[in-house]
Amino acid sequence: MNQFLIKLIIILLILFVPIVCVKADTIFKEGLPDFNQFQEGWSDQMCGPTSVANSFYWLSVKYNLPGLLSKKDGKAYTNDKEMIEDLAEAMIGNRNFQEFPGVTIEQMLDGKRKFAKERNIDLIIYPPTQWDAVVVWDGPSRKIQSLSQGPNIEWLKEQVKKCEDVELFIALVSKSDLNWYVDEGHIVSLAGYEDQKIIINDPDTKKIGKTQPKEDQITKKKHTFFGKEYETISERWELEEVEVKGIKLYALKGYGSAPDTYWVITGGLAESPVSVPEPATIILGGIGLAIISTFIKNRFKI
Repeated sequence: MNQFLIKLIIILLILFVPIVCVKADTIFKEGLPDFNQFQEGWSDQMCGPTSVANSFYWLSVKYNLPGLLSKKDGKAYTNDKEMIEDLAEAMIGNRNFQEFPGVTIEQMLDGKRKFAKERNIDLIIYPPTQWDAVVVWDGPSRKIQSLSQGPNIEWLKEQVKKCEDVELFIALVSKSDLNWYVDEGHIVSLAGYEDQKIIINDPDTKKIGKTQPKEDQITKKKHTFFGKEYETISERWELEEVEVKGIKLYALKGYGSAPDTYWVITGGLAESPVSVPEPATIILGGIGLAIISTFIKNRFKI
């Protein structure tokens, strides 16, 4: 084989193989907000739009998308409450926040798309990954009648690794005799992962029916959002496997306070700007093209 071609192959392997093969054990989205879902004039079910506000704020700063922090008339939001209320309206179609009922994963998906479109922001909002469960009423309780699959946790981690926003849906499940039941649901922002743990920014500051994380589980930082200082608290929770109706799900170990209950991940949504090459990719691609061009010139005497 031509010696120059051999050198070319070696150089390209040195340049590109580390990029595609190296996997970081810890990914953390610095600067992701941790807004509060409990504000004046709201129901206790505003975790969905609050988590999306966390995501969209981070995305706007990361990719220079000021339109995500603006109202439909182009005026900038002055606080998180204004933005969260507009997101809630986009999800349910009204501004009755005192009776906000919470949102399904489909409502949140449609609301994010509507919010971005109204501001002429091109986002890739991926179809959700979620469990495929049939839930029926059994007296006052909701029984999981069947479950055929769980959400793709590795896909969600990959989106965070690619600097995309992810919101996690979690639900409280419990087992009684041979039956599984699902109670309340909740939505959080996925801030990263660390080995077998996930890192979340949880809009639920009251933690009613949940467990306050220990000091070694949290990272507290001060950040400036909307021109004001906010404290963000990022929580690290170990994932544990829970088999529900023969399907493996992942639960946040110790997140719930009641015995024999599990807060399992039931779904997730991810979004990113319309894809653009990273600067490092452009540089390395240019180097590779230059090497190939040199080879062609030498080989064919152009």
